[in-house]
Amino acid sequence: MQLTHCLKRALSINPNGPICVRADGTQRSYREGVDRISRLAAGLQSLGVKQGERVGILSLNSEFYFESTMAAVWAGAVYVPLNWRLTPRELAFVMNDAGVSVMFVDSANYTLSQKIKPRPSQWVKTILIGDKAAAGNNVVEYEELIRSSQPVQCTECNSQDLVSLNFTAGTTSRSKGVMLSHDNMFFNAVNTLAGLGMTSEVAVSSFWPNVPSRRRCVQLTADASGRRPRLCTTL
Repeated sequence: MQLTHCLKRALSINPNGPICVRADGTQRSYREGVDRISRLAAGLQSLGVKQGERVGILSLNSEFYFESTMAAVWAGAVYVPLNWRLTPRELAFVMNDAGVSVMFVDSANYTLSQKIKPRPSQWVKTILIGDKAAAGNNVVEYEELIRSSQPVQCTECNSQDLVSLNFTAGTTSRSKGVMLSHDNMFFNAVNTLAGLGMTSEVAVSSFWPNVPSRRRCVQLTADASGRRPRLCTTL
């Protein structure tokens, strides 16, 4: 089992159902969402991202955060949530330790990303979620990357392969990366599904931009059923 199988199952049984419901009531279907994710994964591969490479995500909570994480997984990469409450030096340590080569960053955190020093040696590309007008030359615009890429099949992985590196807060020492496999994430989602007694009529609201492992568990629980809209609330 790998995380993309949840999306594939949802697409097969409920392609027109909502993969997300925005605060203004507008929706995006699983058909649209999975198409965007597969195109974004192709875009990552066009930037040189290979299976097992680390993709960082520095962003507030939104539907684009979900797309970014799943596109990284679709491409066979390992996603690394980056906490926007960390200092530039702390972020530099996390990125260096994880080996992040490509980073998604939203417009709210672009200025912070430019302050990351010393600049991690592996970091070669930034994908900006938002307006590129004020960004530097070495920046790729998120929506343009989706538009210019063709959908690709997801990269097949072993269930024990690493899928995410979640770094601790580092309150007593430097942050440490917690290694999570596809099985770790999937069975957390299954246990949540069973423990909460969730039905196909439940809408899941995600409120944890700084607790990535818990948020991903809840979102994957929604996908595991294939019929459950997700409300992505930006905090």
